[in-house]
Amino acid sequence: MVDLRTQAETAQINLQQKESSWFEMKDRYEQEVADLKRRREEVAHQNTVLHGQLENLTHQIAALQRDRTELASGDSADANIPNLDNLQEVIKYLRREKEIVDVQYHLSVQEAKRLRQQFDFTQSQLDETRLKLDQQRRAEADSDRNAISHNKLMATLNELNLFRESSVTLRAEAKQAAQALSDKAQQVE
Repeated sequence: MVDLRTQAETAQINLQQKESSWFEMKDRYEQEVADLKRRREEVAHQNTVLHGQLENLTHQIAALQRDRTELASGDSADANIPNLDNLQEVIKYLRREKEIVDVQYHLSVQEAKRLRQQFDFTQSQLDETRLKLDQQRRAEADSDRNAISHNKLMATLNELNLFRESSVTLRAEAKQAAQALSDKAQQVE
């Protein structure tokens, strides 16, 4: 019975520790999900800005190409070529940045899925521990009831043994008294 109580207390302590750990993990996961959503929104905004910039650059490149074809002098055409190269480098850089942001977003989504699975697993462990604790509490209550019933049964058995011993003693005394009476009756005759 003491062992069951110790186990129940240990299970209660474990449950409380797991619950606090679960709540901490839940808060951390929710914070991470909120951070991931915020970062995704920032990335989407940056992506929109980059697309706008790319569109502007495309228009500028088209305008530069038109200007280059229109320009008759070789000097002014040569001056616009470095600007075109710079714009192409900027476009390449922005495309690389967009790819990096896309990969980061994909990794963030994967991490959120992993954290959700870990959260679900921890939740199932918590539920299982609660179930075990309830079962152990019921077993301890049954054990307490059995111990009380056993104690009552032992007390009743002890009373019956006392009655039996008293009965044997009284029968022996009655037999001795009957024998003594019989002896006295014979003496009187």
